[in-house]
Amino acid sequence: MSKEEIFGLRKSQLQPIVDCAAGEPIVSFEMDIKDVKSYDYGMRGEKLIATFTYTTTAGRAGQVNVFVKQQASGFRESHHYYYLAKHQAPIPKMYGALTNENKQEIIFIEYLDTDNDYNAMLKDPGQYDPGQFREFLALIARFNAIQPSQEYRVHLPYKPYQDVEYLQKYLSSFNQIWAHACRGDFGESSKQLCANFPNQLSQIKEFLEQLVDVVSQMEPGLCHRDFALYHAGRSTRTGELLLFDLSDVAFGPRFWDVAGLCDVAAWYLGAPDDPHPHGIFPKKLAEYYLEEYVHWGGCPVLIDRLLEETKVLYFAWYLIVLGMDFDEWRSRNPIDRAELELVSYLHVSLNTLLNAFADSSFRRTLLSF
Repeated sequence: MSKEEIFGLRKSQLQPIVDCAAGEPIVSFEMDIKDVKSYDYGMRGEKLIATFTYTTTAGRAGQVNVFVKQQASGFRESHHYYYLAKHQAPIPKMYGALTNENKQEIIFIEYLDTDNDYNAMLKDPGQYDPGQFREFLALIARFNAIQPSQEYRVHLPYKPYQDVEYLQKYLSSFNQIWAHACRGDFGESSKQLCANFPNQLSQIKEFLEQLVDVVSQMEPGLCHRDFALYHAGRSTRTGELLLFDLSDVAFGPRFWDVAGLCDVAAWYLGAPDDPHPHGIFPKKLAEYYLEEYVHWGGCPVLIDRLLEETKVLYFAWYLIVLGMDFDEWRSRNPIDRAELELVSYLHVSLNTLLNAFADSSFRRTLLSF
């Protein structure tokens, strides 16, 4: 890519961006461009880091790093950054957004240090840092607590309906999934798993229908929808931990982000009640999350209700994953269908749902909604 343009945008088009990043009007600037790995700073879109070296009209020389993202066609993020900044959300500053000749949005936001150690900390108990752990949980609690203005609400997708549509879609495939599993098409372990529930398909389907119905009744709230370790970074200006990659922000079941729907497997609030590798039970994490959630303006919720909702969402997510993996399995040719990783995923999801079905305590939870 030429040093005279960014994603097809000429230097002359970029001056307002540099003005904003510098904090005052500039008279000249040069830029250097650094490519970003496709999986850094989120998975979607093309990305780079631009370093602008500038001179202001007042004669001050300076330099600033800016994260630049070209959206995939049909996706936008700038409206989320614009409105969420008005709500003092924990997100990086946006310096501006432009559109290229292909009508793709290009956003320019504050550069964040994403070289954090959360992955190591959460996977290795020896590297567990309680302070950092709580900071990450507090980040999403603050975000979820935001009560969007009416002006912003009209731009937000309303995901509860879409979630229920997905769940209903994959529920309709469950008879086929069960038949394949019983035949051993997903491996002997899944075949044996089904054998543990003889003549219970109709009861299992009824249980899953009840699960979907409960999700449809949940209170909506603001959700990031893709909350994960690689979507958080630290401001190089303030040191504050911030959340980025806002393409999927929407209204959804209010505790979607902490129910077990991200890569932070060590602290799913909706997971079974066993302690995670660091010895912390979900209830302790839920207490801290809820404290932060209410502190930042979220509606007070009984802790038992928080845990009940996240547990329902945890298992609902596994129904979605089971359906998506089944669609992937069906799309493969017969030789590739035996691929171990994919059939392993199918087995894990099916096993998780059947464990929920067999859990009388969880079935009573469903009846409490």
